[in-house]
Amino acid sequence: MCIDKLELSEFNLERIICEVISITNVDAINNGVELYYNIDERLNYNINADINKLRYVILNSVQYLISSAARNAVINLNVVIEDNNLDTTTVKFEISNSASRSNSGGKLLDASSPVPSIEDELINSNNLVKTMGGKKLRVVENKEPSFISISFNLNLTRGGFIPGIKPNEIGSPADADLSGVNPCKILLVEDNYSNAQITIELLTQYYNHRVIWVENGALAVEAVAKDNYDAVLMDIQMPIMDGFEASRRMRGSGVNTPIIALTAAMMPWTYDECINSGMDAFISKPAGVKKLGLLIKNTIEKRKAQKLGSALPGVFNPDESGLK
Repeated sequence: MCIDKLELSEFNLERIICEVISITNVDAINNGVELYYNIDERLNYNINADINKLRYVILNSVQYLISSAARNAVINLNVVIEDNNLDTTTVKFEISNSASRSNSGGKLLDASSPVPSIEDELINSNNLVKTMGGKKLRVVENKEPSFISISFNLNLTRGGFIPGIKPNEIGSPADADLSGVNPCKILLVEDNYSNAQITIELLTQYYNHRVIWVENGALAVEAVAKDNYDAVLMDIQMPIMDGFEASRRMRGSGVNTPIIALTAAMMPWTYDECINSGMDAFISKPAGVKKLGLLIKNTIEKRKAQKLGSALPGVFNPDESGLK
């Protein structure tokens, strides 16, 4: 990869991170590692940068942490705005793990020492960060407690605003009033038994919702054709029929029931796919009881408003719900 020339383009940073997680997910699963990401909610616009170089740096940082993490570790990829101006944004990228192997020491960025290939990639990544205007990768390793963190800052030019909600999840409604949540009849579409039982327990115990559970998209399409529901909670990756196809078929048959995607942070789905399949809102798994309860309430209300013609159709917008 040429490191001297920058090829700038405008893109949605969240999609690049989803691509990285998709690429590294197999290695993470094989190593018993869970991947999560979080993007500053203020980053609701595209950025201008060298997409290939930035993806390369993030990818190699995640791969290094996967290779040095212990089983059952959690790796978090956090993107935080440190300075926000009219035309530019200073963004900090930090990839860290909750635990790592006790013998995962070494000089990561010393090109003169004999290091594994993954560390060679980190050396290249360090050079790319400098090429993109940053200083260098900052690598922190602590054995007590066992921890590794790789971070870097970049000053990025702002692009156009991203319409609607960012694709990973809505903002946290921790301070929202949930007193207006009424019991509903909900169709839960989830192929994982444990996830389904947890979701059913949360919705029935806290909100007295009635939850009907099916295990794939094909059964969900049959269910909404036979009965009425106030909302559908739709997993994305399922056998027989995935959540995208199930949503398309529901909308194609005239079903107007609100559809909320239950997504895993590692999933490489895109904002456009969710819109085009007819979904109304998105939330990451595992979902907190307050966040899920409020999202169901607001999505149902927005769909009702659309039906009455008082709102334009589209994806659930957190700014319209009081979620900041």
